[in-house]
Amino acid sequence: MIDRAARGDPQARAAFARAYLDVVRRTLHLRWRGGSLEQSVEDAVQDVFLDCLKQRGALTRVQAGRHGGFGAFLHGVVANVARRYERSRGRHGARQKPLAAEVSDRAPSLGQAFDQAWLQHLLGLAVANLRGTADDEEAHRRLELLSLRFGDGLALREIAARWQCDPTELHVAYARARREFGRALRGVLREHLAEGEVASDAALDERLAEMLGE
Repeated sequence: MIDRAARGDPQARAAFARAYLDVVRRTLHLRWRGGSLEQSVEDAVQDVFLDCLKQRGALTRVQAGRHGGFGAFLHGVVANVARRYERSRGRHGARQKPLAAEVSDRAPSLGQAFDQAWLQHLLGLAVANLRGTADDEEAHRRLELLSLRFGDGLALREIAARWQCDPTELHVAYARARREFGRALRGVLREHLAEGEVASDAALDERLAEMLGE
């Protein structure tokens, strides 16, 4: 998709925008939330995709095998656009103000904001892959279990009470659900890192633990 989008294929360009829109928007929102630049998020999102998709744009400079894979590349593009806004209040030439006026003092760094957004992107892809392969009621039930545990923050005992099921059986199902999700997440991560950057499940698990802060 990336290569075809860089060559101007309309369908690939649309697919690229759909795939990464939420990552870019979430990154800039996290970075600028609470500051005066928050109102510029959508303009900046458009600028990121313009920089990527214009003739001889950033996508034409994607390097195969780059450390960090495509995520590192996209972070660089978003960072360049964000710096332009933070330095000049956008492309309209508004009078420059101190950075503290544009960005909340509680805002994460751009790198932290992107890491959070990128992790959510990978988690979403892993869940989508699991949904695509769930072929029976029990598999869908395990997906619901993960959603209640991590999405809603419910403890297993609370889920057991809600479902009126044996807590021991629920723990067994939860362990299986975590294993399945781990495999799906490793697969997604493997697709998004540079070729050869990680070579084993152990290395992938280490990378995932780093991303998840475990």
